[in-house]
Amino acid sequence: MTGTYITRDGDRIDHIGQRVYGTPAVAELLTANPRLAGMVGLSERALILPAGIHIALPLRSTIAPDRASVAGDVAGGAQVRLWD
Repeated sequence: MTGTYITRDGDRIDHIGQRVYGTPAVAELLTANPRLAGMVGLSERALILPAGIHIALPLRSTIAPDRASVAGDVAGGAQVRLWD
């Protein structure tokens, strides 16, 4: 673990991952914080957390890159426009 994130009212698990790692990292954050798994409702990404929960942050090297960041790496970081 690299540290701890303390939630603010309204934080979402996927937003925490995005802010800390640049990818939602939902699976990795839930694996590192098994007590959160019991809080997961209909959607892991929609899990809104109350303020004051300590979230263990896994090492950055254990976080799988999401498809968007991989595509950006392949494209050399260039912006791709789908529509004019």
